[in-house]
Amino acid sequence: MQSNANQIIEKGYIEERVSISGIWQRVTFRVMRKKYGSIEYIVLHTEKLVGASDLLRIANETGLPVESPVGSAFPKGKMAEDFKA
Repeated sequence: MQSNANQIIEKGYIEERVSISGIWQRVTFRVMRKKYGSIEYIVLHTEKLVGASDLLRIANETGLPVESPVGSAFPKGKMAEDFKA
């Protein structure tokens, strides 16, 4: 993980600017631990309906997986095992 990712994990959240229904908004993503089989990994989570393109952008910028009720996204070339908690 990148140093940016480590700072986000220490802080416990990050605010990102995303487009929701064509309106730019600031959305808070909280650091959470999620289970995937026998693996527990770190993910940035929000309850807002953030689109897939914004999720992918944020995942690549932060270096951490991101999820919302719409779906989830991992940074390019990464998977859950790369983010073990």
